[in-house]
Amino acid sequence: MNGLISIIVPVYKVEKYIHRCIESALAQTYRNWELILVDDGSPDRCGQICDSYASEDSRIHVIHKRNGGLSSARNAGLKICKGDYITFLDSDDYLMPNALEDLIHASVSQKADLVMGINFLLRPDGSLQQDTWVTQYGNSDISSHELRRAFLRDSLPNYAWGKLYHASLLSHLRFPEGQNMEDLWIMPHLVESARKMVILTKNVYVYSQENSESILHAGREKSVNTRYCQFLAFLEHIKIARKVDKTDLPIIIKRTSHAAIRAYLMNRQYPCLSDKEKDEIRRFLTKYSKCSLSPGLLVKRFLIIHDFF
Repeated sequence: MNGLISIIVPVYKVEKYIHRCIESALAQTYRNWELILVDDGSPDRCGQICDSYASEDSRIHVIHKRNGGLSSARNAGLKICKGDYITFLDSDDYLMPNALEDLIHASVSQKADLVMGINFLLRPDGSLQQDTWVTQYGNSDISSHELRRAFLRDSLPNYAWGKLYHASLLSHLRFPEGQNMEDLWIMPHLVESARKMVILTKNVYVYSQENSESILHAGREKSVNTRYCQFLAFLEHIKIARKVDKTDLPIIIKRTSHAAIRAYLMNRQYPCLSDKEKDEIRRFLTKYSKCSLSPGLLVKRFLIIHDFF
């Protein structure tokens, strides 16, 4: 168990948190890793902080680039990483000390291409809360096929972080640049390619909700775009579900319809979608007009399809 793990960290406006993130990598009990810090044109001192760490540890590499967003930064890291395994770490989050050791041990011992650990949510008040999916899926005996179905219907969190991937899964796959909800977009492709997936019932990752600069606190216009990108991401889930197991298609189509309706209606108040994007939503809702929805959403779908808005 000595494979190299590449930890890819996009860095942007996180001067308050970046030390904690990097220190969590340095504190890992598993030592064979490389840390790729991608300074995505951060306007604060993050670039300098990253360079300072790199000057002290040869395992740390820094990329400085123009701001291009989370997908662009991760793709820049994927371009240069040399690991046998890859994990993603957001720069305001941090790893538990045994994270890499636990993840790679599970991957090697069970010959798994994708291993998912349990994460904590770090609240603004400093409290930690274990994510709720553990109650249902915290069982290592669940088959890879059932895990694949759970990811596709979004019952398991479609975050890129908190997981270890065999590098082969990402050899030709990249995050969609210029698009939010990139994790939700890429995960169906990763779970389709993974021959074996494992749930590791150990805490490996702490997801911070402290950062006011995060997309969760974005303005209304960005929220419209985020909801539209959620619609685009769920279209990928539909595409992969048609190939691997159609059982959950009604659930996935319902989620996609909900995201499409929300995006369309939010856009009425905060216009930012193009006519082409609105037409795409109407075409989708028309195609799946038989999809079961709540009474309120049924009315809204009807009004959108018939262009009353």
